[in-house]
Amino acid sequence: MIYEHKNLDGTDSKHLISIAHDGKQIGSDEIGFSMNAIKDRERKLLWGNVATLFLLVAGLLVVQRWALARLLKKPVDAFVGATQDMVEGRYQAIGLGSSLGHNADRDDRHPKLSNWTARQRALPNDS
Repeated sequence: MIYEHKNLDGTDSKHLISIAHDGKQIGSDEIGFSMNAIKDRERKLLWGNVATLFLLVAGLLVVQRWALARLLKKPVDAFVGATQDMVEGRYQAIGLGSSLGHNADRDDRHPKLSNWTARQRALPNDS
């Protein structure tokens, strides 16, 4: 059996099969099919993949926007509110964390902290 494959112009494919017995060719057959069906299927598959990728990216962008909006809403609102208070002349005392403390012996070791504590005490109390 001899097999020969020809791809003529890219749109169809032909296969020639020669059948031999005892060294003599006793027959041959040529099988051909069009490549258009395969190309159409590949094109549909490609467009399906592009659409899936687009939907996936759009979905991820929506989820990312929602997550960022949810995570950043409180800090941004607090910042805007504090800025608005400063613009209107309402200054609120800033509480220092426990790591900085307000101890007199600590204030001696940290001159910047001592100045900050003095400024904080100088602010009028709203309460």
